[in-house]
Amino acid sequence: MLGIYKLPNPDLGAIIEQTINKSPSETIKRNGKESFYAQNLNAFRLALSDDFLQETIQELDNPSNEELVGMFLYNYSHLISDLLVDAVHLMENYEASVLESNEERTVLVNRVQHDFTLYQYLRQVIYGQVSLHAFRDREPSVSVAIIRQMIELRIRNAFNLHGLIKPNSNEIRVIPLTAIFDILRSPKYRSKVDYAVPLENIERIYKWANYFVHAGIKDYAWNPIMAQRYLHQLMAGREIEGEGWSVSNGIGYEEKLLDSIYLEFLTIQHKSLLKRLFYRLLPSRQNTNQWKIMTLGNKPEARLLKSN
Repeated sequence: MLGIYKLPNPDLGAIIEQTINKSPSETIKRNGKESFYAQNLNAFRLALSDDFLQETIQELDNPSNEELVGMFLYNYSHLISDLLVDAVHLMENYEASVLESNEERTVLVNRVQHDFTLYQYLRQVIYGQVSLHAFRDREPSVSVAIIRQMIELRIRNAFNLHGLIKPNSNEIRVIPLTAIFDILRSPKYRSKVDYAVPLENIERIYKWANYFVHAGIKDYAWNPIMAQRYLHQLMAGREIEGEGWSVSNGIGYEEKLLDSIYLEFLTIQHKSLLKRLFYRLLPSRQNTNQWKIMTLGNKPEARLLKSN
């Protein structure tokens, strides 16, 4: 398939790094590279893994709930169909972009999300897939919007960092997640926080998801599946030897680090950070001393380590 006779070994981290594009320019740059198509083919193979297919077949052979067999068939047949159609689309993109073939395309895929179908899916989310007030049609691309929001909430909740508040007036400024990423990515903090998956890939997935949220640009059907599987330990937690499992274990750091991170936002030494937080609203840096960190909840949702 695709003329690629030797694929790299399937590795979820490598797939995320080479198929999840964080900007339109990266998408354009990668479209002509064979490695991009090889890793997308690996993603397709992982999405339809032996375990996935075996579980599906076993459920059909011996349904756990006879009343739901019809809905089960509907959902999984459409999922597999989406994956197969995109696999053909991937192959034809490879032929056109890498092999520079002029063969006529057999599959045309609309990569733009229509707002009306989002509205239809909204009703389904509210009333359920089987209801009197919504259609049962799947809208799997909406999962990308959920991925974006869950990353934002995971990072904010892990550091209990939701905004800045001016106590004397209760004025609030939301701290953009991009500003938080800037701080966490800096050499001062990068090695002091333990993430279940690399921070760079968390940020990559977040930026990729932004293009769906803001522009409605849809990607290959397997990419949301790959992102969900990759982020599992970050979101659902992991087991730490000697400590057991906790949903908070996806991110860990020494508790004293939090005061230092908060200080970054209260003193604001970075001009770019100041601009992102306050735009033209504050005439000087000194005014930032009037602000306090706005937190939600009693403590961060993270694995807090004792200082040595």
